[in-house]
Amino acid sequence: MNKQLIYSILQYKHSPILGEAINVGVLYYFPDEERKLYFYITDATRIKPIYKDFDARYFNSILKLIKNNVVKYSGDLYAEKLLNDNLKDFVHFYLLKDDDTSLQFSDLNSVINIYSKPELAVEEYTKILLPLSIKKESQTIKYNETYIIKKFKTRLFGHNEELADKVTKNYVVKTDELSFKFDFAWQNGSLNLVHPLSFDLQDTQSIQRKTAEYCSYLSWLNRYTKENNCRIDLLLAKPQESSLQNTYNKSIKLLQAVNSNKQVIPFEDIDSYTDKTAEYLLSI
Repeated sequence: MNKQLIYSILQYKHSPILGEAINVGVLYYFPDEERKLYFYITDATRIKPIYKDFDARYFNSILKLIKNNVVKYSGDLYAEKLLNDNLKDFVHFYLLKDDDTSLQFSDLNSVINIYSKPELAVEEYTKILLPLSIKKESQTIKYNETYIIKKFKTRLFGHNEELADKVTKNYVVKTDELSFKFDFAWQNGSLNLVHPLSFDLQDTQSIQRKTAEYCSYLSWLNRYTKENNCRIDLLLAKPQESSLQNTYNKSIKLLQAVNSNKQVIPFEDIDSYTDKTAEYLLSI
C-alpha cells in the first residue's frame, strides 16, 4: 500500500513589499507512521548575506520555539486529534500562527512516500527543498601528508617541548638531479631525514603513480644518503578504502626493495617510531 507524505515549507519573508521568500525549514507529516512529525531547519547563513538588517536573534528564537512545540505537541492527546483531522489548523494553533510575521508556513503539499523509512524521506526531500543546508555529522579525515607530519610532530613534542631544539625543520637536500625538502631531520649517529608519504588516495592508479614517483626519489637520493651518512625515514599513511589495501601493501614492498638508505614506516608504526625518536633525543 502506498503511504502518504505531507509537508509544509517554512519560509522567511523579509518584507511584504519585496515578495521574496527563502526556504528555512520543512515540517513533515507521515499520517501512516507511528512517529508522524519531523521538523528540519536550516540556519541563518542562507539569509544574512542577502539582508543586512536581518534579525538573527528573532529568527533563531522562533525556530527554536517551533522545534520545541513539534516535540511537545506530538504526544499531546488534544493536539494529536487536531493533527490527524486538520494539519493546517494544527500548525496554526500549536506551531506558528498564520499572520503577517516574517516566518510563515506554506500551503500543504501531499506526495506518495516511496521511501522505506520516514528518516530517509526527510533526508531526500530536505536536499531538494533546503539546498546546501544539510551538514554531515562528521566528515572523513583524509590521512594526507599534513595529517601525518602533524601526528608525528604532536607526539614527538608531547614528550618534551625542548625536543624542538634537537630537530631541524625543513631540511633541504640538493643534488645534481633534484632538490628535495624533508620536514624534519634528527641525529642518532646518522642524519635521519623524515618525510610523510600518504597513500590515502582515491584509486589504484593514483597509488601506483605515487609509488613509482617515490621509488625514483629514493634512487636519485641514494648516492647523497651514502656519501653524507643519511637515512630517509618515510612515514606512510594507508588508504581508508579497504579495496585499496592490497595495492598499498604492494607499494610498501616496492619502496622497501629500492636500493637506498631508507626506512619505510607503515601508518600503524608511526607512534612507535616517534616514541623511539623521542627516547633517543632525550637521552643525549
